[in-house]
Amino acid sequence: MRLSAKEVVVEGDSATLPVGIDGEHTVLTSPVVCRSAPGSLRVRVPRRRPGGAGTTAASVNWLRAARLALGRARPRSLAARHARPPGSSPAGPFDDSR
Repeated sequence: MRLSAKEVVVEGDSATLPVGIDGEHTVLTSPVVCRSAPGSLRVRVPRRRPGGAGTTAASVNWLRAARLALGRARPRSLAARHARPPGSSPAGPFDDSR
């Protein structure tokens, strides 16, 4: 399949995305915005991906997609369960550094 665009935006589930630039592996912050001259950029994506060729609309998790679009990858109830109490450290309530 070939598509053409002046700009391509690649978003992911996390804050960073592993990418290859000129055959070199690197990590970029999400979303990755690519702009190029016509015919000069090739973007490779996994064959089996949501919304890819051969998939149906039912295979896309639209609730998850909406949460990603709104900046809430986790449901609010799950995010609240994992929230830290005020004044606690990421390691937990006990601080041995004193």
